Amino acid sequence: MNLDKTKQWRDPMFIAWVSVCLFLLLNIGLCILQLFNKPMNPDEIQHLHIGWLVAHGDILYRDFWEHHGPIYSLLNGAAIYLTDASPSLRILFWSRLLSLIVTGVTMWLTWAIARRLSLSRLGALLAVAVFSSLLVVQTRGLEMRPDPIQSLFWIGGLYLLICNQTVRSVKWAGFAGALFALSILSNVKAGLGPFFVVVFYLFARQVLWFELVRCVARYLRYGDRCDCRIYTIRTVFLDQWCAFRLSLL
Repeated sequence: MNLDKTKQWRDPMFIAWVSVCLFLLLNIGLCILQLFNKPMNPDEIQHLHIGWLVAHGDILYRDFWEHHGPIYSLLNGAAIYLTDASPSLRILFWSRLLSLIVTGVTMWLTWAIARRLSLSRLGALLAVAVFSSLLVVQTRGLEMRPDPIQSLFWIGGLYLLICNQTVRSVKWAGFAGALFALSILSNVKAGLGPFFVVVFYLFARQVLWFELVRCVARYLRYGDRCDCRIYTIRTVFLDQWCAFRLSLL
């Protein structure tokens, strides 16, 4: 029995599972500890004040200026109005807790995307653990600011697009687009991401750009000594382009 336990402890997969789980739990523990111990960021005070203004009837962009999108400010204002919260830092701490919950949902979506992309359970868990260790998650992902909800909408839209690779539904694509729009309305800088997602969605499975670039690089390096001639590169490109056009029919 002791020999079997020793073999289990030495099993590489068992060690990998334990290591990844401990790494993830460590990052989650750090997130929880920072909820009430992390110094206040000036942006959090700003969002707290904006939410208070909205809750008391001020109109966003008319009565005061805010450089972020309207979604997060409106949600904060609605929450303060419905709970009739008194002006205190307690609102900020509860908002931090909500940000942590939203970040947790984003981690689950990261797991779901990894599984959709055929990663093993261990690989998907490692993706979540690495995501949880990112500096942007350990800082802005816990604060009262639009970044967590922006990431949630963005990752959610990406997940729907990846699922739609098999379903091929216009409705699913529309829902994904709506989530990207909500992400942009939460934080304008999120608009940079969907452009690259659309490029991936349209071209990644049909056009083997990596193979094309590799052929060009080999030809430029080896010239006539390389089996990859210009006409080969041209054929690869045309074949993949034709396959892409046919897939749209």
